[in-house]
Formats: sequence, structure tokens, C-alpha cells
Amino acid sequence: KEYVDQAHDRGIQVWGCLQDVYGSSYSAGQILTTYETRAYVIRQLLEAADQSGMDGINIDIETIEQSTAPQYLQFLRELSVAAHEKGLVVSTDTYVPVYTKYYDRKEQARTVDYIVLMGYDEHMVGSAEAGSVASLPFVEEGIQSALEEVPAEQLINGIPFYTRGWTTVYGEGRPQSEAMGMNAADSWADAHGISLHWDSDAGQNVGSSDSETERYSIWMEDEKSIEEKMKLIDRYDLAGVACWRLGFERSTIWDIIGKYINN
Repeated sequence: KEYVDQAHDRGIQVWGCLQDVYGSSYSAGQILTTYETRAYVIRQLLEAADQSGMDGINIDIETIEQSTAPQYLQFLRELSVAAHEKGLVVSTDTYVPVYTKYYDRKEQARTVDYIVLMGYDEHMVGSAEAGSVASLPFVEEGIQSALEEVPAEQLINGIPFYTRGWTTVYGEGRPQSEAMGMNAADSWADAHGISLHWDSDAGQNVGSSDSETERYSIWMEDEKSIEEKMKLIDRYDLAGVACWRLGFERSTIWDIIGKYINN
């Protein structure tokens, strides 16, 4: 409540986030398969919203499988009805459509107020090759695909404040990577003697260096790459931007975001 009160004093809404993405040993999709458990979760969310005074609820459930997608959609319907009666905004976070067609974003858009498209993890832990977390073509293609199901006024472009530093050991299989914020990424590149250059195709500053045994590579998220992603919001007339996550960015990033959001 203290956080919410401070935000409200600055004219900022707060949407509380329900997540299942931090090493859960269960599938949230399985938990939501019965009416009783869905109703129990919804009651808790509404109680938390009432106690804190927050303005909305954001659902970031990422363990939905095709078999449990219908129950997840029903959860969103039931939550939205209950939340809207309390004047709360409901939003969901979703992968780019190429990964999860069965999420049925068209149906979600009929129910919730906003859909946040997570335009990142193009390359992630376990990827077969080093690459960008969110190259500009990947982000734009995700937006274009999502707009086939979701009206632009409901679609929020989710962008990363983090990048991955990649280490590829010669003669071995998959590369290893480390996720890091912007300042840490600069330090990582400097430590490995990486000279960066602008890649207009990727929409990022990129670079690599080699030692006798390893190659180090990075695709930066920085002021310039963030601005290229913000331009997409203007181009497609989207509802806004979401960022993952606070603390990974530099303060100068907010000036860039403000150019496109506060106009």
C-alpha cells in the first residue's frame, strides 16, 4: 500500500502482477483447471487490490500448455468480470505468437483490457547459437503477427532492458550466456575487449572478440536500440510500452521513452 500511495501521489497507476516465472515446480495451467481454484485465486487477487489500493491486475502466467489453454482463458474471463466490477484494469503478458498460437490472443482481447507482447527472448538460455535477445525484425514481426488477433489500441509492446553476453568455447556445443542490465553489459563488453558497431538490420550495437579458446559476443540493449523499438509503437499506433525490468535500465532511457509516450 505504501508503494501504491507513493505512485498515486505522482499520478501513476499501479497494476499488481501475478507471476509464475521464477522456478516454480508446478504448472499454473494445472492449478487453474477447476472452477474452485480459479475462484480462490481471483478472490485473493481482489482482496490484495482492495487492501493496497492498486488500479489493475497484470497476469504473467507463462506455464500454460496447449491442454490447459481453455481453462486459462476461462480464468481470464472470470477474473475480468470480477475485476471490472471493482473498476480494475486487467492485462495479460504473452509471448510473440509464433511460439504459442494456442494462447488465443483474439479471445483474450475480447476479455481483458490490454495485452502485453513480450518482444524478447529471441535467443535465451539454451539457445543453439549466440544471438540477440530482441532484434528489431523479431520485435516487429511479433507485433505484426499479434495485430492479426489484437486491436492496436489494446496491444502494449514489451521491450527488454537486459541483454545477454555470450561465451562460445571453440569445439564445444551450445554457447553459454549471462543476462545483465545495461551498465553491466557495457562493463562486460569492455572486460572482453569488444568493439561495438551499429547493425542497422538488428537495430542494435553489436560486437565480438576472440581469445585463444573462446569467442565473446553481445547484442546491446541501449539508448539507440530502445529508441528503434519505441518507433514501432508510433508506427503501429500501439497502446503503449512495457519494460522488463526496472533496475536494468539507465536513467537516460526514460527520456527516450517519454518522447514517444508523453506526446
